[in-house]
Amino acid sequence: MGLPNYITKIDTYGTGTTVRAYKTNAEVETSITSIDILSMGTIPGLERTFSFDVAKNTYILFSSYVPQGICIAGNYILITAYDFNENGRSVIYVVRSSDKVYITTLILPFTTHVGGIAYDTSNKYIWVANNKSIAGFPYTDLQSIIQEYENDREKKYGAYRFSSMPRNFSVMNQASCLTFFDNLLWVGTFNESSTSSIYGYIVNISKATISAKYYIEAPKHMQGLSFYKKDSVVYLAISKSYGIEWSEVRLYKPSYSNPQNVSGKTYKKILKNNAYKVRIFPHGAEEICVNGGSIYLIFESEAEPYRDKWTNCIDKYVLFKTNSFFEI
Repeated sequence: MGLPNYITKIDTYGTGTTVRAYKTNAEVETSITSIDILSMGTIPGLERTFSFDVAKNTYILFSSYVPQGICIAGNYILITAYDFNENGRSVIYVVRSSDKVYITTLILPFTTHVGGIAYDTSNKYIWVANNKSIAGFPYTDLQSIIQEYENDREKKYGAYRFSSMPRNFSVMNQASCLTFFDNLLWVGTFNESSTSSIYGYIVNISKATISAKYYIEAPKHMQGLSFYKKDSVVYLAISKSYGIEWSEVRLYKPSYSNPQNVSGKTYKKILKNNAYKVRIFPHGAEEICVNGGSIYLIFESEAEPYRDKWTNCIDKYVLFKTNSFFEI
């Protein structure tokens, strides 16, 4: 299949990104008591992440990467992370979903917070939150990278660097978290002091256009969002966290089929309604992702900047049964 010219495989000389478990599964199960856990996997890169240092203009190992976003693309779990000190380029860890084995690291062409990632199944694109824009690449690029990695018998190419992103779209709101639902890319904004916003965008790759179709008002401190549809009812999960405060996942039944007109706007407003359930989790919950019968929740608390400051730190992405989580 071959790699496109904007992706370069990097020889990590056997010193690439590592996967170290700081907590046992039993310790995580003790920390999460609001719902039974289906399974879990260790987040890569917490001990060290191989990336490009923009200040030193070279590849080095970092101990300061913070996990943020999570999504499922085909047979792979994709996890975003950024360098807390803003010297290293942001990354995507690629994990095989069947056995939760870390495969490789994708080095992105920017150092932003990359708070969200989503797989657009309509356009077959992977999108990453990048300040007031979304940056994306085709799913076929991921397939090419996996094929290159599998063909590398010595597994010396432990990272793949993007010199640019094939698609970049400006959006109306700060891109803090992402999800894909109902053929729309939903972009959520974190707000520290007041209500947040979510916009559902129509993305047309062939015409290189993006336009907002829906708007939803969201609570402050939103870190992630994900929709789920069951028997014609649409559910919405919003994860919230802020510093050492305990995290929440708020569950809603929005008025999805009855959007309201917004004066002077081309998009419509969907009322999220009051949360019918609030689940409490240890601090540091980040993005949340529904994938069929499983719902994934990832935490940043075991990252090096936080692990000695916070209690109940979690070094896993945790899976729950979707129906049980939404109490369906």
